[in-house]
Formats: sequence, structure tokens, C-alpha cells
Amino acid sequence: MKENRGLGRKTVSHANATDRKSGTTIKEVAEQAGVSRKTVSRVINQEPYVAETTLKRVQHAIAELKYVPNVRAQRLRHGRSYMLAAAYSMAPPTGTWYLDVLQSAVMKATEFGYQVVLHPCDLKLAEESQKVVRLVDQSSVDGLMLLPPYGGKSEFTDMLARRAIPFVQIEPPSLDGMSISVSVTNKQGAFDMTEYLISIGHRMIGFIKGAPYHRVTEERFAGYREALERDAIPFHPEYVMQGNFSFESGIVNGRLLLKMELRPTAIFASNDEMAAGVLQAAYQSGLTVPDDVSVAGYEDYSWARRLSPPLTSVRGQISEMAGMATELLIRLVEGADVEEPVHHEVATTLVVRESTGPPRS
Repeated sequence: MKENRGLGRKTVSHANATDRKSGTTIKEVAEQAGVSRKTVSRVINQEPYVAETTLKRVQHAIAELKYVPNVRAQRLRHGRSYMLAAAYSMAPPTGTWYLDVLQSAVMKATEFGYQVVLHPCDLKLAEESQKVVRLVDQSSVDGLMLLPPYGGKSEFTDMLARRAIPFVQIEPPSLDGMSISVSVTNKQGAFDMTEYLISIGHRMIGFIKGAPYHRVTEERFAGYREALERDAIPFHPEYVMQGNFSFESGIVNGRLLLKMELRPTAIFASNDEMAAGVLQAAYQSGLTVPDDVSVAGYEDYSWARRLSPPLTSVRGQISEMAGMATELLIRLVEGADVEEPVHHEVATTLVVRESTGPPRS
């Protein structure tokens, strides 16, 4: 998706744009640079068609005079708060996925002059949806990002749509075909990993699923199944375990797979947390990775390369996904057209490290 640098541009009042700290006005910047106030405004708003020499003169004057646009005037003029909210589970699964998504969203929002308010939610409370809507109303938040398990087709998203609250879903539990959403290519990533394991000689590949009743879980499982079928590898249901994306579920299911009389030669876990649990289970069982069993994960968290051995994983491109979702939300907030498709996907990448290798003959 092409990046539109016009999103979130700060348009200031020519007459009253003043730095409250230094008292500098846009008129003084214009005089210092020897240009019109309109030209200064164009530079501030990152508009095109400003000559390079003029741009540098204005930027130098802004720095020298310590000029800062009046954000309050900007908000009054456009009727926006330049604040977005991110709703996420108060008790998210272990791992760094949520943290990585939120950090990336904040960084992208900052590029366009927006801030992000973090709103952890207790999904067990029936009134939580109303609380999120009140957050938008009372804090004048311009738009909402929904992190899993929020989203999908639900009374909550219907409520947001009826109230015309701009929102974008990140990795929603399901796709409703109506709301704007962003995810990674979950099925393709799992297919690529399984194909890689097959390509280095594995035929007995265990698989640990993520949290049940979630689109991501089923898509990754579907990619695993499709790769087996594509290469005419028999599917063994007993090699499939139900996890929940946690380190502990990786240990439990890893032990079950490794205790089998005809154990898998490779185990592919649906995220790095569970893969790390499988590494622990292998160590506790006296097995060596990858000599006795290959282990692979999904997401490629920053710590995956620091495991022993470093983990082969599917890189989920979390920052790109969160950045795209944030930019799409800003487009919605500012009334810009959001081109098809409604659901956007960011391509995954296979990262091969030392936790995988050919099976013993």
C-alpha cells in the first residue's frame, strides 16, 4: 500500500498560530525566511510544490525561532482530537505480540501527528463494549483499533458502525466482510514452514494449534494441512495437539508428542511461545534439537534468535501489520477513501535457524 504523507497533516491558523513557550508566530517565521505565511504553512503541512531552497530556508527559520504550531488551534479548526484508542485484552496471552503491535501503532501514529490511548479491557464483563464506546465519546478519541480477541462480526462492532465510530481490526477472530481489518498471511506462512520441513526430509511433522475458536489458529492449521496434502504426506490426527499460544501449553503438548512410540521428527508450533515450550520439553526428555527432533515456531519474536538453539520461525511482520492498520484508521478518521480490499494482508517470511535440520536416517 502506498504511503500517503498527507495523512494527519497539521493545518495551522495563519493569524494565531503561536508557540506558547516562545511567543513566535507564523508571521515571524515567514519574515525570517523571506516568504509568505502561506508558504510557511505549506512547509509545515508537508505539502508538495515547495522549492528545495525555499523549503530549507523555512525549516532553518522554524528551528532558529523555535516555532511550534498551535496544536489546540489545529484541533478546534478540524474538530479532531488527533487521538486514537487501542482496545485490547486486560489479560492477553503471554508473549510480546501485543506489546509489539502497540509500540508499532504508536510509532506510526506519531508520524502523522496522532497519539494512541491504550485501553485494556476485561472481556468477562458484559458492559465492556459500552465502556469502550464511552471512552470514545468522553475522551473525544477520533478512532479505535481493535486487537484480538476483540473484533469480528459482533454486537460490539455493530454498535461502533451504528455510531459511525471509525475503527480498524487487527487480526480479528473472524472476518465479517464489511469492516476494515489487517492481518498477516497466516495460512501461507504455515504452508511455507511445513513445506520447508518436508523439503529437508521430514515426513512425520507434529503440529500444536493455538487458542481454539480463533481465525488465526484455524488458518495456520489449514496451511499445515495443505502442505501435507500438496506433497502427498499422510495426515496423522494424533500428531495434532491443541495449545493456547502459551509457553506452558507448548511444554505440555511437546511432552505428549515426544513420548509417542513413533514420535514426530519435527514439531511445528503455532507461535514462538509454544515452540519455546517444546524446546524445554525436549531438553527435559533428554533429546537434542535438531538432531533428535526439529522445532519450529511462528511470529519470530525478537527473542527467538536468542533461544538455544536459535529458533526457526515464520516472521509475522508485526510492525508492518500494525503500521498499516494505524494508517488505514487515520484515513478513515480524515474521511479519505480506503481502497479495496476490506481485509488487508501483510506477507510473512520464513526465517531458518539452527532449531531445524534433516531427520536422522
